[in-house]
Amino acid sequence: MKKTKTSQDSLAVLRRKAEKKLGNRSKAAETLSAIEAQRLIQELGTHQIELEMQNEELRRAQAELEESRSRYVELYDFAPVGYFTIDRHGSIREANLTGAQLLGVGSHSLVNAHFAGFLASDDDKRTYRRHVKEASDTRVRQTCEVRLRKRGGPPFYAQLQSIVVEQGGEAAGSIRTAVIDIEDRRVLEDALRAAHGELEVRVKDRTDELAEAAESIELFQGLIEQTNDAIFLLDVSSGRFVDFNTSACKLLGYTREEMSRLGVTDVTVHISDRATWMERVRVLKEKVYRVSETEVRRKNGSKIIIELSSRYIVQGGREYIITVARDIMARKETENVLNATNALLREFAKQSLRKEYLDAVVDIIGDWSGCRYVGIRIKDRTGHIPYEAYRGFSREFWESENMILLKENQCVCSRVMSGAIEAQDKPAMSPGGSFYSGNTMKFIEGMSDREQSRYRGVCIRNGFTSLAIVPLRHRGSVLGAIHLADEREGMVSPKSVEFIETMTTLIGEAVNRFDMEDDLRNNYNALRESSELMSQMFSNIHIHIAYMDPGFNFIRVNRKYAEAHGQDPNFFVGKNHFDLYPHRENESIFRRVVENGEPYSVFEKPFTYTEQPERGTTYWDWSLQPVKDAEEKVVGLVLSLVDVTERRRAETERELLVAAVEAAAEAVVITDLRGNIEYVNPAFEQITGYGSMEILGGDLHILDSGHHGRDFYEQLREELRRNGVWRGILVNRRKDGTLYHEDCTYAPVRDADGEVVNYVSIKRDVTEKMRLESIAQAVDTMNSIGFIFSGIRHEIGNPVNSVNMILGVLKAKLGGLSQDAIREYVDRALGQMGRVEYLLKSLKNFNLYETPDIQAVELTSFLDKFLSLVSEDLQKKGIAVDAAVSSGAEQVAADPRALQQLLLNVLTNASDALEGRERPSVAISASNAGGLIRIRVQDNGSGMSREEQERLFTPFYTTKEKGTGLGLVIVKKMIARMHGTVAVESRKGEGTTIDIFLPEVLRERTELETNTTDH
Repeated sequence: MKKTKTSQDSLAVLRRKAEKKLGNRSKAAETLSAIEAQRLIQELGTHQIELEMQNEELRRAQAELEESRSRYVELYDFAPVGYFTIDRHGSIREANLTGAQLLGVGSHSLVNAHFAGFLASDDDKRTYRRHVKEASDTRVRQTCEVRLRKRGGPPFYAQLQSIVVEQGGEAAGSIRTAVIDIEDRRVLEDALRAAHGELEVRVKDRTDELAEAAESIELFQGLIEQTNDAIFLLDVSSGRFVDFNTSACKLLGYTREEMSRLGVTDVTVHISDRATWMERVRVLKEKVYRVSETEVRRKNGSKIIIELSSRYIVQGGREYIITVARDIMARKETENVLNATNALLREFAKQSLRKEYLDAVVDIIGDWSGCRYVGIRIKDRTGHIPYEAYRGFSREFWESENMILLKENQCVCSRVMSGAIEAQDKPAMSPGGSFYSGNTMKFIEGMSDREQSRYRGVCIRNGFTSLAIVPLRHRGSVLGAIHLADEREGMVSPKSVEFIETMTTLIGEAVNRFDMEDDLRNNYNALRESSELMSQMFSNIHIHIAYMDPGFNFIRVNRKYAEAHGQDPNFFVGKNHFDLYPHRENESIFRRVVENGEPYSVFEKPFTYTEQPERGTTYWDWSLQPVKDAEEKVVGLVLSLVDVTERRRAETERELLVAAVEAAAEAVVITDLRGNIEYVNPAFEQITGYGSMEILGGDLHILDSGHHGRDFYEQLREELRRNGVWRGILVNRRKDGTLYHEDCTYAPVRDADGEVVNYVSIKRDVTEKMRLESIAQAVDTMNSIGFIFSGIRHEIGNPVNSVNMILGVLKAKLGGLSQDAIREYVDRALGQMGRVEYLLKSLKNFNLYETPDIQAVELTSFLDKFLSLVSEDLQKKGIAVDAAVSSGAEQVAADPRALQQLLLNVLTNASDALEGRERPSVAISASNAGGLIRIRVQDNGSGMSREEQERLFTPFYTTKEKGTGLGLVIVKKMIARMHGTVAVESRKGEGTTIDIFLPEVLRERTELETNTTDH
């Protein structure tokens, strides 16, 4: 009524102003003619209509804005969480009705009240202050949990989500906080009933209301967008999403545009039609507010379970439902895992026989996984792996599978249990050592016949599409395996396999404990016949055992237990455990076992002997087993302990060793006996360019450069078998295609029995080192003038001495010799002089091309011309010659004269080595080797020993009767002058390969340009 009166007063004022202006205009209108007056009236009438239309548009816009504002006010005030705006002094500046109801205070009373006054304790206040500071410092949303005090009610737990208010890029100092009741998530019904009164208070005059509405809408949108929970506003009649926040889009995986076209039946699994939707609405109308769980379908087709907090409201005559949704899939999965784990623990405590326990485990795993076929194999003493418990499998399948031997790796079950995983298994192996496939037919369809033959195929013939084999372990030993199967596809997943792997530790421990209990029962029956034997076993067993009554008084301990405490066994009898060793936590555990009758186990629990502090901290695996009478009453406790201090220390040392290997500069590779890579360190990745995920499971042949042949690797393996280690230089290829030299050591890794279980390779990149050594060696060789002169003196002195001797003999006997004898002496002298001439020619070649004229050489045409010069001589000796130039090696940067000379020297040596060989041949090839052109000359001649190869480039060293020992020295010098290197590989009696590496044309030009610039 007040607003209506104000509007009427405003209209009266406007009317008086208009009449006044009209009166003024009337005086002027008296001088107008009739035609002008008529025109003026018409224009005024038109203008009046325009004003009325504009006024109507303004009223309609105002109505829409009021409806939009009302909607956001509803979302803000009636949201299932409380919203507060708190200034820098901690005073509440604004709060929604839900927040007021949470604190039990009227919204007006909250204004200027200190928020900290509603915190239940000093700890909560400290948590809140820390929470506000983190939000102010980080400028990002922060979350904490505190207890709030509701006026007139008990304290309750609440979650606070706070963010700093931003204005113009600067912090205003205020905090916006969302408060969520996480104790019972009750609905703020009182806030809804007070909505109409709160809206009336907020109404102002029309102009201010429009501005305020726009500002409020922006504020409400910001608050709703800031919450992590998904918020939906649904139209009841259509079931479509009217509005939603960003978290809602993220939850379902849709964009805003896509969401605006969807409704509840499009995303909810169990609401597929309008009838079902309207029934849900009816139930919600009766309760007004409801918390429920439902399953929804995301855009990518996946399904998740969400928790819904929904409220039915009516606004502007239309029915809506406000829903706050939260993804609880992780919580559900955790609950399922906990339920299965608790079920296993209950069965462990409940069952007394291993068979009964495993039958129960099969049912638990089958119900949890949904697989129709579940079995547990346990390895027996004969090496068979029969099913000890199963469900679903036919008797024929069960009987045939019970005959499998662990040593026969023809079945993936035996390979998983023995750890002898083969290459074709690895794509389906989990990190925990389990084999699984959601589609076995697809898994084997790409395999070769040999690979398929490594599977017996019984599971596939029985129609099992989903399959999993999970090893059942106990402290590193495999006791058996859990077998899951189903005809349906996708029934085993990485998550389910991972969970079962975690459970195998518990199951394995239970199996082991049942075995121990069986052994103890068998021992007990035997010990009744011989108390002396019982006492001896109890006293000498390596496990520390103490037997106590329910009050924790010692009845008996074995010698091992007593020795650990430095006492005699009789010392403990009658004494209370916790009088001797006070320990509040352990005493609580002991009492719980007595009260609930369930055993307790713990592993690697630290313990310090208070009376023997010099022993330091020790670590123990211990279990507490209740002893019950016929009425299931606990009448005693058996405490068994195993000292695992040394095992823990060994594990620590192993971790240090692993850290050292990871930090090493040399590449470290570990392979299995088949050569499959199981580990590489970071240095391997840096040297080769291959990441660990790319290389694991493969073999080292991925690094082959083609430089080493089959014979080389056979010799390597033979030396490794003979000497137990191989050391040498390998030429390998990186991932980017470039070649590199590595100093490599291969050695076997043996187990405690001396059996080889792995091979380890340590590799060091020596490419640059070898290049520098090659240059240094060449320079050193060239600088060995004294050695060369000595060789020249020797090589020339011998023939000169021979000539002097021949001429001396000839002079002495000249008168009595025949013409034929004289001719023979002269021929001998000429032969010796020919040797001197050949040596001088070689020395001349040695000094050729000191400054090579490096240019782009077309290898194909060069080799054609070169072979035309030498092929006739080689053919006369019966030597077959073949030449080939690979793509990418068409041009080389070299001096063509020097290249021809060095190839001629190499072919001359090859020709000499081929003398007397069957089917002698020489192959010349050129290929690109990662930025270098490799020219390879390969023969099947007599070859060289390792000792001969080591002296190969020593001046005047030769194994040929008529050689000078300078041919290969000249070759190496020429190659070095052309910025290249040479490598030789040879085996005695099998042949020699010489690789000449010269730069590509582009690289050489770049180097020449650089050298020119430097000079």
